[in-house]
Parts: sequence; structure tokens; C-alpha cells
Amino acid sequence: MEPNNKLSKILIASFLIIAALAISLYATSLRDSSLGQKQKADPNTEALRKLGSNTKESSTPAPVVLPASLPLEKDAEILFDGATNGSVQTSKTYISNLSLEQNVEVFSQYLNKAGYFVLSKNTLKNQTIISAIKGQNNINITIDRNEQLERTTVTITLTALK
Repeated sequence: MEPNNKLSKILIASFLIIAALAISLYATSLRDSSLGQKQKADPNTEALRKLGSNTKESSTPAPVVLPASLPLEKDAEILFDGATNGSVQTSKTYISNLSLEQNVEVFSQYLNKAGYFVLSKNTLKNQTIISAIKGQNNINITIDRNEQLERTTVTITLTALK
């Protein structure tokens, strides 16, 4: 592996970790500010929530699925499709027939029309990472162009922030 390529991968991994932390903090601050606007919960209910009750509702979160409206390419070769981290996160990775730039445009338009708030859009030479939030869901779209293999891959990860 070339030193430049290795450094790029380390920087990208570091950025993803920092972005995930920032998104979690942002979602927590949104949730906390909306709690202040609602009527205060019963003190016993609040205490149980803080202690992490073992009720079926809190221990069995609803599975996270990618929105059906996502502009996924038909007949694309799927490299990964499934849930990770239990049922609070789902991902799909596929080989795209579009260029990196075309994918950035398609997904940027989709996120805008679907009502997502784009937190960041970071572009490197052969990669763009778009991070957005809508309600309690965070979506990260990573578009990579591999010049050696002459292909573009798209990874979409949706995480429930509840």
C-alpha cells in the first residue's frame, strides 16, 4: 500500500468517527431541546428511562430499513446489503454505473427533496462523503472512485439515533 493511500484511509476513518460523534451529539441536543418544549413526563417514568428499563419496548427497537425512495441503480452489483449493529443500522454497498460526480449530484438532490438536513459533504480526490439527518435517522453516503479497478462504489448507511 502506498503511504499516501494509507494516510488517506486513516484520515477518512478518523473523519467518519468524528462525524458519527458529532451527529450523535447533535441528535441528543435536538432531542433534549424538544423535551423542554413538551410537557414534563411523570417522574417515575423518567426515572425508569434513565435507569434503562428492561421492558420489551426499550429492549427490542424497530428494525431500520433504507427508504424505498432512495435513488438506487437497477441491476447494480450488490456487494453488501443488510443490518449491522443489531437492528439500529442498515447498509447497502453496490458498484455504480455512474461516475463519482453523477452520484454526488443524484444523492444531493434526493436528500434535498426528501427533507434531509445535510450536516456535511466532504470531497477528496476520489471520494465524497455526505452526512445528513432527518428526524431520528442519520444517513451517510460514501461514494468512492477506484481508479485501479475502474469502478465507483456507493455505500449508504442509515442509523437510528434513538
